[in-house]
Order: sequence, then C-alpha cells, then structure tokens
Amino acid sequence: MGGAVCGFPSIPLQEGQVHILEKVPGTCLHLHVTFKRGASHAVSLLVRRAPDGQEQTAIHYEWETGRLTLDRSRSSIDSQVKQDVLQETYFPPTDDVIQLEIFLDRSVLEVFIDRRSAFAARVYPTLSNSDGVALECMGVGHWRKISH
Repeated sequence: MGGAVCGFPSIPLQEGQVHILEKVPGTCLHLHVTFKRGASHAVSLLVRRAPDGQEQTAIHYEWETGRLTLDRSRSSIDSQVKQDVLQETYFPPTDDVIQLEIFLDRSVLEVFIDRRSAFAARVYPTLSNSDGVALECMGVGHWRKISH
C-alpha cells in the first residue's frame, strides 16, 4: 500500500459535524490517527464512506465507558451483507488520547489501537463512491497527526 503521505495539523472537531478528509479517499489505505479528548464524549473515524453517508463503516470510541465499537450497520446497502456492531472495552495507556492505525485493503479492515490491541473485519460496500474517510465527534475534541 504505497502512495503519498499526507499530514494534517491538529484541528478541532465540532460536535455533530462530519469532517470529511478530502485528500484521503481510497479503498486501499494506511492511516495513522490520534484523537485527543478535549471536551468530547466520543470520537469516530468513518471509512469506506459514501459522500452522503449512506454507506460507511465507523470505528467509534466513548471516553467515559472505554467502549470501542466497530459499527458495520451501514457498511453496505446490500441486505445480504453482514451488518453488525461489535464492541469491546478498552482504556488507552495515556489519559484522553487514543491512537489508531488503520489498514484498509478494499474489503479487509484492520485496526490497531495504541499499538496494544487489534481487530479485523470485512466490509463490502456496494456503491462505487464509498471510498471516503471522515471524522466525527460528540462534544468538542481534536484530532491530529493523520497520515496516509
């Protein structure tokens, strides 16, 4: 998965807004994302996202409960595709900071959390334009150091 490396500065995420990363579309990606809590309750990284959000797979983290969620409930508009929600409890070693390293190779999604924990899943979006990446926040938070 070679390709260009893009870096982004620390940018505040506003509650309820989806921040689309225009320079990071693709179906084969290697992403590094660091979320800082700020005043946020939860943060999400959305991959294989259609422009209107009709299809997307969310990696969601809730700071208070330590709930880490892989939400495939909207990963495909094909009703034959498995669409579920997987959850685990995870508390990062550094308070109020979580680092994600994501490998996406078309339908294979691998997520490494703080270089300590990992999970993998398959996603099968149907729409040809489901190649976007976005960030979302409940409350006010920050993300920084995203590269691909």
